Amino acid sequence: MEENRTLDVVRQFRLFYEVVKECESNASQITVDVVTTRKATNQDENQTNIGETQLPNTSSEEAPSSDGAPNGGNIAEVSKIVGRLVTALEDRGRDFSLYGGEYGARLFQRVIYIFAAFADEIMLSRHWNGREIWLASPLEVRLFGSQSAGEEIFSDIESDLADYELGKRDMAKVYLMALNLGFKGRYKGSENEGTISKYKSSLFALINDRDPSNEQAGKLFLGNIYQYNQTGGSPQFMPYLRPWLLSIVAVVILYVVASHLVWATSVSDLEEVVQSLITQLSR
Repeated sequence: MEENRTLDVVRQFRLFYEVVKECESNASQITVDVVTTRKATNQDENQTNIGETQLPNTSSEEAPSSDGAPNGGNIAEVSKIVGRLVTALEDRGRDFSLYGGEYGARLFQRVIYIFAAFADEIMLSRHWNGREIWLASPLEVRLFGSQSAGEEIFSDIESDLADYELGKRDMAKVYLMALNLGFKGRYKGSENEGTISKYKSSLFALINDRDPSNEQAGKLFLGNIYQYNQTGGSPQFMPYLRPWLLSIVAVVILYVVASHLVWATSVSDLEEVVQSLITQLSR
């Protein structure tokens, strides 16, 4: 089965990446919401108990975990984020099938695994109120029952994606996109930028049938993250829109010029008629 040229896997990764960053931002707000709620609750309790003997608080308030989140708390908030990511994966799956047909559908069976692992690493890259819940049940575990993507992805690259003769070039693009956007897997928390750069170079060679120049592989596919998605950032016109825009501008200019000429001609004729009437009346 040949690669489908209408399927742009880089664009699909960018679209998913935007949702991951949105979820990361939403996760960072959970702590603020919980603290605000607790303050409001405490104020209500204090107002209710004015003039009464205050007893020690013996309620079963959950002790904070190591990252400041209540143990078992914020499950609903975390579930919303998981649901948003799952919806994004479903959207990407539909696009892979729509633009890639059977080839795209089969390719996505592996791509979704990379997307899930990438999302997990982003969501666990910083502390937030609910991180412990995510750590206990990452997206990869929820969807695939495994937690080995950090090893498997680099093992695949080491074998030159030998298991993926179908769409090897597209798979290499997805892997390279993940590395360029910060995925570290087995190398997370260690100083191995040089090693990861070698993996990037290997992927570049698979995509382009040549070795990259200095730092070229590390920049491939990045650019403006909104190049393919106009929902955020500074809008950029797509290349295929520019000829149409130029044509429209040219038509508008011609219309304005033609309108001016018609108006000037009409005014000139009117001036002649008026001048003729003035001459007749003055006799």
